[in-house]
Amino acid sequence: MHPVILKLFGPLKIHSYGLMLAIAFLTAVTLAQRAARRKDVDPDTIADVGLWLLISGVLGARVMFMILNPSLFPLNHPLNFLKIWEGGLVFYGGVLAALPVGVFVLRKKKVDVWHFADVLAPYMALAHGIGRIGCFLNGCCYGKPSNVPWAISFPRFVDETGFVTGSPVYEHQLYYCNPPLIGADAMRSLPVHPTQVYATLALFTISLLLLLLWKRRVFKGQIFWSYLLLYSLFRFGVEFLRADNAPVLFGLTISQVIGVPVFLFASAILIRGTMLARGEGKGDCVSPAESQESG
Repeated sequence: MHPVILKLFGPLKIHSYGLMLAIAFLTAVTLAQRAARRKDVDPDTIADVGLWLLISGVLGARVMFMILNPSLFPLNHPLNFLKIWEGGLVFYGGVLAALPVGVFVLRKKKVDVWHFADVLAPYMALAHGIGRIGCFLNGCCYGKPSNVPWAISFPRFVDETGFVTGSPVYEHQLYYCNPPLIGADAMRSLPVHPTQVYATLALFTISLLLLLLWKRRVFKGQIFWSYLLLYSLFRFGVEFLRADNAPVLFGLTISQVIGVPVFLFASAILIRGTMLARGEGKGDCVSPAESQESG
């Protein structure tokens, strides 16, 4: 766990979470711009729209985290909302905010929305996976105690006042479990599932699958909706291994509750889009909307 990568001078620090977000964004934009040249998309549009997606996505993800964790945002500390370098972003909140913003900006620029989304989707998944490395370094998004050989323990810290603190995992097991899973004299947390690493590996795999799917793309939007389908499926499963999200409905966490309709909606679009495209028998990719209008 390395929440701070580098201490500069005074209070200035480079936080691992914020650093990985920056690396993720720059990597995604650079690779997407290279791909755009081969897929009839202006590379400059990738950077312009990508910045809008980043800003709206981070704000949406932060707002949802704040809604789900109101105790972390007391009214007398309003600046806590800005501390994204400490973690605290919810993926689905980012999607809910970035999707309408992206559609609005692309339509204003007169860019094919779903073709653009397909070009960007594999690199969004890659960036998402890089961001999860930041979660691992920060210690957030942690898993439940486990005896698997690759389980990881997170450290204990003591602040300037002598108060025992530590990684989010350590504090959870010491202060928020009843009874506590560890004592205040424990130097490390109990070993837990490295769910952040699971997410990184899954998202890198999803990114590769989406790139391979390009050869079989039959309608515009297929790659983007495949990303949401695959991620929602993975996220639903990995939530059972995470310890940082409490159940909210029928024993499911908020990410699972949101993930179910996302999976169903994406599945419906993929099935419908594929059937319409095959029914049209066209050689070029069309969107489901275009197929319906031409039919």
